[in-house]
Amino acid sequence: MGLKEAVEALRRGDPVLIYDGDNREGEVDLVYYAPSADVDAIYTLRTVAGGLICYVTLSEVTRELGIPWGDELLSLAPSLKPLTEKRLSYGDRTAFTIWVNHAKAKTGIRDSDRSLTVRRLDHVTRLVLEGRVEEAKRVFYSEFQAPGHV
Repeated sequence: MGLKEAVEALRRGDPVLIYDGDNREGEVDLVYYAPSADVDAIYTLRTVAGGLICYVTLSEVTRELGIPWGDELLSLAPSLKPLTEKRLSYGDRTAFTIWVNHAKAKTGIRDSDRSLTVRRLDHVTRLVLEGRVEEAKRVFYSEFQAPGHV
């Protein structure tokens, strides 16, 4: 499947397998387009794809929202700083920011909770990309809590 076909599949709500290369992780990720991350998609990610459910966005979105990298936050604790100074075998830092739940989630771990969290994170991202940064910040900081499960 080529890139054009993969984008079309994602827009239809179908998952896509992405291999990230021999020179990096050398693994395959199962990816859904965030607006399609319904309860069934989250169930599939949790049971078939290893269970780590992430929302991926552009670094410009996290910058606009004032969200630091997770390793930056952890390095503020002197006892954890040595853990943040290491790099993965392919040289990159771990690409995580913070972990959140939507404030209306019951436990954060249920498929319905994670689906809600992913879809609302996507709403925030869209607001930032539309130039509605202040509205995106209001939504993000009022609708989410941390730490969470996404």
